[in-house]
Amino acid sequence: MAAIGHGLLGLGMSGWVPARLRNDRLRWVWPGVLVMLAYAVDLTEWLAVVVHPGLLDQRFATHSPLLVGGLAVGACLLFGLIGRFRRPWPYLVIAGVVLSHYLLDLPRVRVAVAEWYFGRVFDARGPGHAEAIAAELCLYGAPLIWTLLLRASFERGCSPAARLLARVLVVLSVAAVALRHPAAWGPVYLLSVGHAGLLLRRHVHPRLLWNVLPLLPLLGLGFTSWLTWHRIDQGIHLATQERHEAAIRCYQQALAVRSRTGRGTAYMRMGLSLEELGRLEAAERAFDRSVALAGTPGWAEAISAGFYVRHTGTPYFRPQEARRRLEHVLRSSRAARDERAFARHRLEQYRRRGLIP
Repeated sequence: MAAIGHGLLGLGMSGWVPARLRNDRLRWVWPGVLVMLAYAVDLTEWLAVVVHPGLLDQRFATHSPLLVGGLAVGACLLFGLIGRFRRPWPYLVIAGVVLSHYLLDLPRVRVAVAEWYFGRVFDARGPGHAEAIAAELCLYGAPLIWTLLLRASFERGCSPAARLLARVLVVLSVAAVALRHPAAWGPVYLLSVGHAGLLLRRHVHPRLLWNVLPLLPLLGLGFTSWLTWHRIDQGIHLATQERHEAAIRCYQQALAVRSRTGRGTAYMRMGLSLEELGRLEAAERAFDRSVALAGTPGWAEAISAGFYVRHTGTPYFRPQEARRRLEHVLRSSRAARDERAFARHRLEQYRRRGLIP
């Protein structure tokens, strides 16, 4: 998932609905509610697998526009009953926050954001957590900064000099995003938050701590996601040291966590380590699980294709299957540009070596 992009977008959009448009309802929990709704899809999946572990390997919400749309409608109805909003704008913002999850979680969007930020194409593994977080802080943090500054600049009692500085900081933050370097956007974002905080300080109240309440479920979700990727990263590190048995144990620990995140990656990496150990039947099963979890043609299918050309003289040498998987990625309109480029490169490489007719 977009590690923090959802939360930043939800927090930023919470500032688009002033209290008067909410009839002064949800006054002390509104930002927390919007952040929670930004992760509503992940929370739904996580709570479902906690109750029913058999759902772990079934993608039933994240990539389903129908179910995400249903969650958006449900959230509008629920908070409409609680808040009794008389104007449409709060409902539009609530729906927008929930629906944004679908867009931000698309693999091609996540990769595109990281490639835009770092100015390079990532390999089959895609961007790591640290790289994704840096890119999301820069891109998705910007709307939050602009919302804070613009709202502060219209604050009653704001001096002309403070208003001018807020608007100058908006321009500087746009330039900082374009530069895509933490040395540029980091200081500008910090200065912007500090300036907006000073202008909006009269709105700060101890009762805002109630915003923590809607966020409590996110702690459980965040911990399980962190634990899963921590185990996967440990396994990858061990695999680079040729300690494949230890790496497989890490991947198994990652799969044992009741978390939907990273399971396809864990199976794919486990398949590579099992293959290195010569356990080809188990490796094929792991590769097939990673392809099934991916749901759409992409990295999992393109990488697993190599398994069927590396084992001449065994029942697992099936070049026709390797070609079928690579061509499936190339024909798919849902595969990202870099996924198709990787599949094309592998197909040409195998043909030059005479492994695929």
